[in-house]
Amino acid sequence: MLSNVGAIQEVWEAVVRADGGTAHDLVAALDTELAALRRALDGHPSDWAYASATTDSSTSGTQNGPRGPALHRDPDAVNTALNEADQHHHVLRDVPEWQDIQTVRGAARNLWQAIKRETGARFERLLGDGRFQGWWKGTSIRVCERISGLALWTADRLRGDDLEPTEAMDRLHRAAGHYSRPAPAPSAEVRPEVRSQMRKLGEGLAAAQVKVNAARARSSTVRKPPAPPPRHYRTTGAPAPDSPRSEARATPRTLT
Repeated sequence: MLSNVGAIQEVWEAVVRADGGTAHDLVAALDTELAALRRALDGHPSDWAYASATTDSSTSGTQNGPRGPALHRDPDAVNTALNEADQHHHVLRDVPEWQDIQTVRGAARNLWQAIKRETGARFERLLGDGRFQGWWKGTSIRVCERISGLALWTADRLRGDDLEPTEAMDRLHRAAGHYSRPAPAPSAEVRPEVRSQMRKLGEGLAAAQVKVNAARARSSTVRKPPAPPPRHYRTTGAPAPDSPRSEARATPRTLT
């Protein structure tokens, strides 16, 4: 889906022309963020197959009939699962797959915010176009697919050692995996709920990063033990009042 990024420029030019303006090269302006997201999504092929197979097997028991129920992609479920996982950052922070999840989240968040920045007052117009909706939906599916696989790998690393973080990662795996499951071809009709779902996932990633930064700050703050008192405070005898050397030793040094 990221390879079809030229569709964004087409939509952008159509939006600007409708306002009588001149479109700048939106894709070129987003090049840094797009490249970062591509790198974040570049996992080993077995990651994708593993995530897909386990997601299908974990949800097969809930299907009604051969085709299963109608799919409803729920960005709220993904954001909730991410927020719950963030509560265990002190346990997860050194796990490589969790670090990769944070990289994916950050790259997707930065791309969303860059699109808003570059389109300015016309962002809502862009968001309402069905072609852009299709592109962003495909991008968010790729993001959730990657997160689902990484979450399962994280849970497997922790399984048997840390129950609550493991369960949180299992929930994230299921929520993101459900979001990324294949769906029927979307209708060309622009629906308000599609715009709402797109905004929820994009803004949810941005809001979650604030909480992650706060958690990192708390977990990285180590209270240092108090320094021992200066030697002259630990001596029992008082220095002679007429000794310059004693007076110098009795004056505490101040570190700046």
